[in-house]
Amino acid sequence: MITISKEDYLKAIAEAESEGQAVIPAMLAHWLSVTRPAVTFAVKRLTKDGLVSVKRDGHIQLTPEGREIAERTIVRPHLIERMLSEIFGMAWYEVHDEAERLEHAVSPAFEKMLLEKLGHKDTCPHGNGLILRGPAERRKRGMCL
Repeated sequence: MITISKEDYLKAIAEAESEGQAVIPAMLAHWLSVTRPAVTFAVKRLTKDGLVSVKRDGHIQLTPEGREIAERTIVRPHLIERMLSEIFGMAWYEVHDEAERLEHAVSPAFEKMLLEKLGHKDTCPHGNGLILRGPAERRKRGMCL
């Protein structure tokens, strides 16, 4: 079973990887505002579930299954932001916090309905891309130095 906590860890790992950061327990503790022992426990649980692997040097990596869940978890708040903006007319600067509160409450069925209603779009109301790109890919596209 995928819990909110697991989704949060997988999302943080995917986002850190896309920014070119080495994912280690201390970094996750900082990003998620939790203790290092909490990260150790969570990483053991995620490893047991086959969602992450830990390299000999302590770096944490997503498995293919973990990456799939992380990407779904990352797309969900973007869909909610679009719903709030496009359907309910909320201002783009108001939608993020509301979407963060709602993201874990969205069922797969509702997510599918949102996709059918809103269609696929590569950006959120803030103009951010939905696809996680690593530093090399962003440089190639002229997105960063």
